[in-house]
Amino acid sequence: MRPAHVWADDLTGAAEFARLWQSGTGRDVHVRLGRPDPTTPAASADEDTVWDLDLRHHDDAEALRVVTTALAATDSAATVFLKLDSRLRGPVRAYVSAVLQAGRPVLLCPANPAMGRLTVAGRHGDAGTYTSAQTDTDNFSPVSLTELGSGLAHRHLGRTDYDLIPPLLSRGDPILLTVDISTAADLDRLAAAGARHPHATFAGSAPFLGALARTVRDPAPEASEAPVRSALVATGPAPVRALLAVLGTSEHISRVQVDALAARDKLTQIVLPAEGTDPDAMAVAVRRARAGLARGEHVILTFPVTGAATQRERAGMDALVSACAGALTGAPPDVALLLSGGHTARLVLERLDLRDLRSAPSAVTPVARLYAPDGRTIWTKPGSYGGAGILLDLLQPTAASLA
Repeated sequence: MRPAHVWADDLTGAAEFARLWQSGTGRDVHVRLGRPDPTTPAASADEDTVWDLDLRHHDDAEALRVVTTALAATDSAATVFLKLDSRLRGPVRAYVSAVLQAGRPVLLCPANPAMGRLTVAGRHGDAGTYTSAQTDTDNFSPVSLTELGSGLAHRHLGRTDYDLIPPLLSRGDPILLTVDISTAADLDRLAAAGARHPHATFAGSAPFLGALARTVRDPAPEASEAPVRSALVATGPAPVRALLAVLGTSEHISRVQVDALAARDKLTQIVLPAEGTDPDAMAVAVRRARAGLARGEHVILTFPVTGAATQRERAGMDALVSACAGALTGAPPDVALLLSGGHTARLVLERLDLRDLRSAPSAVTPVARLYAPDGRTIWTKPGSYGGAGILLDLLQPTAASLA
Protein backbone atom coordinates (compact mmCIF):
# COMPACT_ATOMS: atom_id res chain seq x y z
CA MET A 1 0.00 0.00 0.00
CA ARG A 2 1.38 3.39 -0.99
CA PRO A 3 -0.09 6.35 0.92
CA ALA A 4 -0.96 9.58 -0.83
CA HIS A 5 0.00 11.58 2.26
CA VAL A 6 2.25 10.85 5.24
CA TRP A 7 2.31 13.23 8.19
CA ALA A 8 4.21 12.89 11.46
CA ASP A 9 3.73 14.81 14.68
CA ASP A 10 7.46 15.18 15.34
CA LEU A 11 10.72 14.98 13.41
CA THR A 12 12.19 11.77 14.79
CA GLY A 13 8.88 10.08 14.05
CA ALA A 14 9.00 11.34 10.47
CA ALA A 15 12.57 10.08 10.08
CA GLU A 16 11.76 6.72 11.69
CA PHE A 17 8.86 6.20 9.31
CA ALA A 18 11.03 7.23 6.34
CA ARG A 19 13.61 4.59 7.33
CA LEU A 20 11.00 1.83 7.55
CA TRP A 21 9.20 2.93 4.40
CA GLN A 22 12.40 3.03 2.35
CA SER A 23 13.43 -0.36 3.72
CA GLY A 24 10.03 -1.88 2.95
CA THR A 25 9.50 -0.40 -0.51
CA GLY A 26 12.94 0.52 -1.86
CA ARG A 27 11.64 3.98 -2.76
CA ASP A 28 13.39 7.29 -2.14
CA VAL A 29 11.86 9.18 0.78
CA HIS A 30 12.08 12.89 1.52
CA VAL A 31 11.54 14.30 5.00
CA ARG A 32 10.27 17.86 4.89
CA LEU A 33 9.72 20.29 7.74
CA GLY A 34 6.48 22.21 7.39
CA ARG A 35 2.79 21.87 6.85
CA PRO A 36 1.39 21.09 3.39
CA ASP A 37 -1.40 23.29 2.10
CA PRO A 38 -3.52 23.44 -1.08
CA THR A 39 -0.69 25.16 -2.96
CA THR A 40 1.83 22.39 -2.20
CA PRO A 41 2.49 20.38 -5.39
CA ALA A 42 2.41 16.60 -5.26
CA ALA A 43 5.58 14.54 -5.01
CA SER A 44 7.05 13.09 -8.18
CA ALA A 45 6.45 9.47 -9.11
CA ASP A 46 9.88 8.23 -8.04
CA GLU A 47 9.83 9.52 -4.47
CA ASP A 48 7.64 9.70 -1.39
CA THR A 49 7.43 12.55 1.11
CA VAL A 50 6.93 12.59 4.87
CA TRP A 51 5.92 15.92 6.38
CA ASP A 52 6.86 16.77 9.96
CA LEU A 53 3.85 18.76 11.20
CA ASP A 54 5.64 19.46 14.53
CA LEU A 55 2.46 19.15 16.61
CA ARG A 56 3.42 16.95 19.55
CA HIS A 57 4.08 19.87 21.88
CA HIS A 58 1.08 21.94 20.76
CA ASP A 59 -2.34 22.14 22.39
CA ASP A 60 -5.50 20.39 21.19
CA ALA A 61 -6.90 23.45 19.43
CA GLU A 62 -3.79 23.95 17.28
CA ALA A 63 -3.52 20.24 16.49
CA LEU A 64 -7.19 20.11 15.48
CA ARG A 65 -6.79 23.17 13.27
CA VAL A 66 -3.64 21.96 11.49
CA VAL A 67 -4.89 18.43 10.79
CA THR A 68 -8.31 19.72 9.69
CA THR A 69 -6.65 22.15 7.27
CA ALA A 70 -4.36 19.46 5.88
CA LEU A 71 -7.24 17.03 5.37
CA ALA A 72 -9.32 19.69 3.62
CA ALA A 73 -6.58 19.94 0.99
CA THR A 74 -6.57 16.19 0.24
CA ASP A 75 -8.77 14.03 -1.94
CA SER A 76 -11.38 12.28 0.22
CA ALA A 77 -10.38 8.95 -1.35
CA ALA A 78 -6.65 9.43 -0.70
CA THR A 79 -4.87 7.21 1.80
CA VAL A 80 -3.43 9.16 4.74
CA PHE A 81 -0.82 7.90 7.20
CA LEU A 82 -0.41 9.80 10.48
CA LYS A 83 2.71 8.84 12.45
CA LEU A 84 2.13 9.26 16.19
CA ASP A 85 4.15 8.61 19.32
CA SER A 86 4.26 4.97 20.42
CA ARG A 87 3.63 6.23 23.96
CA LEU A 88 0.60 8.25 22.78
CA ARG A 89 2.13 11.52 23.95
CA GLY A 90 0.81 14.71 22.42
CA PRO A 91 -2.72 15.82 21.42
CA VAL A 92 -3.67 12.41 20.00
CA ARG A 93 -7.39 12.80 20.64
CA ALA A 94 -7.36 16.06 18.66
CA TYR A 95 -5.73 14.32 15.68
CA VAL A 96 -8.34 11.57 15.73
CA SER A 97 -11.22 14.02 16.17
CA ALA A 98 -10.08 16.02 13.14
CA VAL A 99 -10.01 12.90 10.97
CA LEU A 100 -13.43 11.70 12.12
CA GLN A 101 -14.93 15.17 11.62
CA ALA A 102 -13.62 15.04 8.04
CA GLY A 103 -15.74 11.93 7.50
CA ARG A 104 -12.84 9.46 7.45
CA PRO A 105 -12.55 6.24 9.49
CA VAL A 106 -9.39 5.79 11.58
CA LEU A 107 -7.42 2.65 12.37
CA LEU A 108 -5.15 3.56 15.30
CA CYS A 109 -2.29 1.33 16.44
CA PRO A 110 0.49 2.86 18.61
CA ALA A 111 2.08 -0.53 19.40
CA ASN A 112 5.80 -1.13 18.92
CA PRO A 113 6.45 -4.73 20.01
CA ALA A 114 10.21 -4.47 19.41
CA MET A 115 10.32 -1.76 22.09
CA GLY A 116 7.97 -3.70 24.37
CA ARG A 117 5.14 -1.22 23.80
CA LEU A 118 2.02 -3.36 23.58
CA THR A 119 -1.75 -2.98 23.66
CA VAL A 120 -3.39 -5.55 25.93
CA ALA A 121 -7.11 -5.63 26.78
CA GLY A 122 -7.51 -2.07 25.58
CA ARG A 123 -4.63 -0.68 27.65
CA HIS A 124 -1.48 0.54 25.90
CA GLY A 125 1.82 0.52 27.78
CA ASP A 126 5.25 -1.06 28.19
CA ALA A 127 5.23 -4.84 28.43
CA GLY A 128 6.52 -4.74 32.01
CA THR A 129 3.59 -2.64 33.21
CA TYR A 130 1.36 -5.69 32.82
CA THR A 131 3.35 -7.72 35.39
CA SER A 132 3.64 -7.21 39.14
CA ALA A 133 7.41 -7.70 38.91
CA GLN A 134 7.94 -4.53 36.86
CA THR A 135 10.51 -2.17 38.40
CA ASP A 136 11.81 -0.22 35.39
CA THR A 137 11.16 3.45 36.14
CA ASP A 138 11.64 4.35 32.45
CA ASN A 139 8.35 2.65 31.55
CA PHE A 140 5.30 4.82 31.01
CA SER A 141 1.91 4.40 32.63
CA PRO A 142 -0.61 2.46 30.53
CA VAL A 143 -3.07 4.51 28.49
CA SER A 144 -6.70 3.40 28.36
CA LEU A 145 -7.84 3.40 24.74
CA THR A 146 -11.44 3.39 25.98
CA GLU A 147 -10.79 6.71 27.70
CA LEU A 148 -9.01 8.03 24.61
CA GLY A 149 -12.06 7.20 22.49
CA SER A 150 -14.62 8.39 25.03
CA GLY A 151 -17.28 10.51 23.33
CA LEU A 152 -16.11 9.42 19.88
CA ALA A 153 -17.47 6.66 17.65
CA HIS A 154 -14.99 4.07 18.91
CA ARG A 155 -14.64 0.32 19.04
CA HIS A 156 -11.77 -1.73 20.43
CA LEU A 157 -10.99 -5.17 19.01
CA GLY A 158 -9.08 -8.10 20.45
CA ARG A 159 -6.35 -10.04 18.65
CA THR A 160 -8.87 -12.56 17.30
CA ASP A 161 -11.21 -9.92 15.87
CA TYR A 162 -9.14 -8.46 13.02
CA ASP A 163 -11.55 -9.91 10.44
CA LEU A 164 -14.09 -7.32 11.63
CA ILE A 165 -11.88 -4.43 10.55
CA PRO A 166 -12.82 -4.19 6.83
CA PRO A 167 -16.61 -4.08 7.39
CA LEU A 168 -16.29 -1.65 10.31
CA LEU A 169 -14.11 0.71 8.27
CA SER A 170 -16.56 0.49 5.36
CA ARG A 171 -19.68 1.40 7.30
CA GLY A 172 -21.41 4.69 6.57
CA ASP A 173 -20.41 6.61 9.70
CA PRO A 174 -16.68 7.12 10.36
CA ILE A 175 -15.35 5.18 13.32
CA LEU A 176 -12.18 4.98 15.39
CA LEU A 177 -10.87 1.42 15.61
CA THR A 178 -8.20 0.38 18.11
CA VAL A 179 -6.84 -3.13 18.57
CA ASP A 180 -4.82 -5.33 20.90
CA ILE A 181 -1.27 -5.99 19.67
CA SER A 182 1.34 -8.22 21.32
CA THR A 183 3.72 -9.27 18.53
CA ALA A 184 5.20 -8.15 15.23
CA ALA A 185 3.10 -10.87 13.59
CA ASP A 186 0.01 -9.11 14.95
CA LEU A 187 1.12 -5.93 13.18
CA ASP A 188 1.41 -7.80 9.89
CA ARG A 189 -2.07 -9.32 10.31
CA LEU A 190 -3.49 -5.92 11.22
CA ALA A 191 -1.86 -4.29 8.20
CA ALA A 192 -3.27 -6.97 5.90
CA ALA A 193 -6.77 -6.36 7.27
CA GLY A 194 -6.46 -2.58 7.07
CA ALA A 195 -5.03 -2.61 3.56
CA ARG A 196 -8.34 -4.02 2.34
CA HIS A 197 -9.80 -0.56 3.01
CA PRO A 198 -7.12 1.72 1.50
CA HIS A 199 -9.13 4.93 1.92
CA ALA A 200 -9.08 4.85 5.72
CA THR A 201 -6.68 6.98 7.72
CA PHE A 202 -4.00 4.85 9.38
CA ALA A 203 -2.52 6.34 12.55
CA GLY A 204 0.04 5.06 14.99
CA SER A 205 3.59 3.84 15.39
CA ALA A 206 6.23 3.59 12.68
CA PRO A 207 6.27 -0.25 12.92
CA PHE A 208 2.53 -0.35 12.19
CA LEU A 209 2.90 1.94 9.20
CA GLY A 210 5.97 -0.04 8.16
CA ALA A 211 3.86 -3.21 8.23
CA LEU A 212 1.46 -1.51 5.84
CA ALA A 213 4.44 -0.92 3.54
CA ARG A 214 4.96 -4.68 3.41
CA THR A 215 1.45 -5.34 2.11
CA VAL A 216 0.81 -5.71 -1.62
CA ARG A 217 2.57 -2.79 -3.27
CA ASP A 218 0.71 -0.40 -5.50
CA PRO A 219 2.15 0.51 -8.90
CA ALA A 220 3.91 3.86 -8.92
CA PRO A 221 1.58 6.68 -9.98
CA GLU A 222 2.18 8.71 -13.08
CA ALA A 223 4.57 11.59 -12.63
CA SER A 224 3.06 14.81 -11.36
CA GLU A 225 2.93 17.72 -13.77
CA ALA A 226 4.38 19.90 -11.02
CA PRO A 227 6.65 17.78 -8.80
CA VAL A 228 8.18 19.17 -5.64
CA ARG A 229 11.48 20.79 -6.51
CA SER A 230 13.97 19.47 -4.00
CA ALA A 231 16.81 21.62 -2.75
CA LEU A 232 19.00 18.53 -2.49
CA VAL A 233 22.23 18.45 -4.47
CA ALA A 234 24.12 15.45 -3.07
CA THR A 235 23.05 12.04 -4.36
CA GLY A 236 23.96 10.24 -1.14
CA PRO A 237 25.47 10.78 2.31
CA ALA A 238 29.15 11.72 2.60
CA PRO A 239 31.54 9.44 4.54
CA VAL A 240 31.53 10.16 8.29
CA ARG A 241 34.79 11.26 9.94
CA ALA A 242 33.50 12.74 13.19
CA LEU A 243 30.22 13.16 15.04
CA LEU A 244 28.51 16.19 16.58
CA ALA A 245 25.73 14.88 18.81
CA VAL A 246 23.04 17.03 20.40
CA LEU A 247 21.14 15.48 23.30
CA GLY A 248 18.18 17.57 24.37
CA THR A 249 16.21 14.65 25.76
CA SER A 250 15.58 13.83 29.42
CA GLU A 251 15.71 10.07 28.74
CA HIS A 252 18.36 8.46 30.94
CA ILE A 253 19.39 5.97 28.25
CA SER A 254 20.68 8.78 26.02
CA ARG A 255 23.33 9.74 28.57
CA VAL A 256 24.23 6.06 29.07
CA GLN A 257 24.82 5.81 25.32
CA VAL A 258 27.10 8.87 25.38
CA ASP A 259 29.08 7.58 28.35
CA ALA A 260 29.69 4.28 26.53
CA LEU A 261 31.04 6.16 23.50
CA ALA A 262 33.27 8.35 25.66
CA ALA A 263 34.64 5.26 27.42
CA ARG A 264 35.68 3.73 24.10
CA ASP A 265 36.78 6.87 22.25
CA LYS A 266 38.77 8.55 25.00
CA LEU A 267 39.04 11.89 23.22
CA THR A 268 35.28 12.35 22.92
CA GLN A 269 34.43 15.88 24.04
CA ILE A 270 31.34 16.31 26.23
CA VAL A 271 30.42 20.00 26.16
CA LEU A 272 27.78 21.50 28.46
CA PRO A 273 26.75 24.83 26.91
CA ALA A 274 23.73 25.10 29.21
CA GLU A 275 26.06 25.77 32.16
CA GLY A 276 26.31 29.35 30.94
CA THR A 277 24.14 31.21 28.47
CA ASP A 278 26.09 34.48 28.37
CA PRO A 279 28.06 35.23 25.17
CA ASP A 280 31.46 34.49 26.70
CA ALA A 281 30.40 31.09 28.03
CA MET A 282 28.79 30.25 24.70
CA ALA A 283 31.94 31.24 22.81
CA VAL A 284 34.00 28.92 25.03
CA ALA A 285 31.62 26.01 24.40
CA VAL A 286 31.67 26.60 20.64
CA ARG A 287 35.47 26.84 20.54
CA ARG A 288 35.82 23.56 22.43
CA ALA A 289 33.38 21.84 20.11
CA ARG A 290 34.96 23.17 16.91
CA ALA A 291 38.47 22.29 18.07
CA GLY A 292 37.41 18.73 18.84
CA LEU A 293 35.72 18.29 15.47
CA ALA A 294 38.78 19.71 13.68
CA ARG A 295 40.89 17.01 15.36
CA GLY A 296 38.48 14.30 14.17
CA GLU A 297 37.01 13.71 17.62
CA HIS A 298 33.38 13.13 18.51
CA VAL A 299 31.69 16.04 20.29
CA ILE A 300 28.60 15.70 22.47
CA LEU A 301 26.51 18.76 23.32
CA THR A 302 24.22 18.06 26.25
CA PHE A 303 22.88 19.38 29.54
CA PRO A 304 24.63 19.08 32.89
CA VAL A 305 23.47 16.03 34.82
CA THR A 306 21.24 18.03 37.15
CA GLY A 307 17.85 16.50 36.44
CA ALA A 308 15.03 17.10 34.03
CA ALA A 309 14.23 20.59 35.32
CA THR A 310 17.27 22.09 33.58
CA GLN A 311 16.31 20.43 30.34
CA ARG A 312 12.86 22.00 30.36
CA GLU A 313 14.26 25.51 30.58
CA ARG A 314 13.96 27.26 27.25
CA ALA A 315 17.21 29.16 27.82
CA GLY A 316 19.06 25.87 28.21
CA MET A 317 17.62 24.43 25.01
CA ASP A 318 18.35 27.65 23.13
CA ALA A 319 21.95 27.46 24.34
CA LEU A 320 22.23 23.87 23.16
CA VAL A 321 20.90 24.71 19.69
CA SER A 322 23.07 27.83 19.40
CA ALA A 323 26.17 25.88 20.37
CA CYS A 324 25.39 23.29 17.70
CA ALA A 325 24.96 25.95 15.01
CA GLY A 326 28.19 27.65 16.04
CA ALA A 327 30.16 24.40 16.18
CA LEU A 328 28.95 23.33 12.75
CA THR A 329 29.80 26.64 11.06
CA GLY A 330 32.41 25.88 8.41
CA ALA A 331 32.51 22.16 9.25
CA PRO A 332 32.85 19.90 6.19
CA PRO A 333 30.12 17.39 5.27
CA ASP A 334 32.09 14.52 6.82
CA VAL A 335 31.08 15.82 10.26
CA ALA A 336 27.79 14.05 10.95
CA LEU A 337 24.99 15.16 13.27
CA LEU A 338 23.18 12.94 15.76
CA LEU A 339 19.99 14.52 17.12
CA SER A 340 18.34 12.66 19.99
CA GLY A 341 14.76 13.65 20.75
CA GLY A 342 12.19 14.92 18.26
CA HIS A 343 11.87 18.42 19.70
CA THR A 344 15.66 18.80 19.79
CA ALA A 345 15.98 17.62 16.20
CA ARG A 346 13.36 20.04 14.95
CA LEU A 347 14.93 23.05 16.72
CA VAL A 348 18.42 22.23 15.43
CA LEU A 349 17.35 21.75 11.82
CA GLU A 350 15.28 24.93 11.87
CA ARG A 351 18.29 26.86 13.19
CA LEU A 352 20.44 25.37 10.42
CA ASP A 353 17.68 26.12 7.86
CA LEU A 354 17.56 22.48 6.78
CA ARG A 355 13.96 21.74 5.79
CA ASP A 356 14.37 19.23 2.97
CA LEU A 357 16.23 16.01 3.76
CA ARG A 358 16.43 12.59 2.17
CA SER A 359 16.44 9.21 3.87
CA ALA A 360 19.35 6.78 3.49
CA PRO A 361 19.72 3.20 4.75
CA SER A 362 20.93 2.99 8.35
CA ALA A 363 23.16 0.21 9.64
CA VAL A 364 21.65 0.49 13.13
CA THR A 365 17.96 -0.33 13.31
CA PRO A 366 16.61 2.18 15.88
CA VAL A 367 18.43 5.11 14.25
CA ALA A 368 17.17 6.84 11.11
CA ARG A 369 19.74 8.26 8.70
CA LEU A 370 18.97 11.38 6.69
CA TYR A 371 21.28 13.53 4.63
CA ALA A 372 21.34 17.23 3.84
CA PRO A 373 21.88 18.96 0.47
CA ASP A 374 25.66 18.95 1.01
CA GLY A 375 25.66 15.23 1.86
CA ARG A 376 26.06 15.66 5.62
CA THR A 377 24.63 12.70 7.52
CA ILE A 378 21.97 13.53 10.10
CA TRP A 379 21.10 10.63 12.38
CA THR A 380 17.95 10.99 14.46
CA LYS A 381 16.27 8.86 17.07
CA PRO A 382 13.62 9.27 19.74
CA GLY A 383 15.34 9.88 23.06
CA SER A 384 14.19 6.58 24.58
CA TYR A 385 15.35 4.37 21.69
CA GLY A 386 18.34 2.06 21.59
CA GLY A 387 20.51 0.15 24.02
CA ALA A 388 23.63 1.32 25.81
CA GLY A 389 25.92 0.44 22.88
CA ILE A 390 23.96 2.05 20.05
CA LEU A 391 26.55 4.77 19.36
CA LEU A 392 29.32 2.17 19.41
CA ASP A 393 27.45 0.25 16.72
CA LEU A 394 26.85 3.42 14.72
CA LEU A 395 30.41 4.72 14.73
CA GLN A 396 33.81 3.18 14.22
CA PRO A 397 36.54 4.31 16.64
CA THR A 398 37.90 7.67 15.51
CA ALA A 399 41.37 8.01 14.06
CA ALA A 400 42.18 10.39 16.91
CA SER A 401 41.27 7.77 19.50
CA LEU A 402 43.34 5.10 17.75
CA ALA A 403 46.42 7.31 17.40
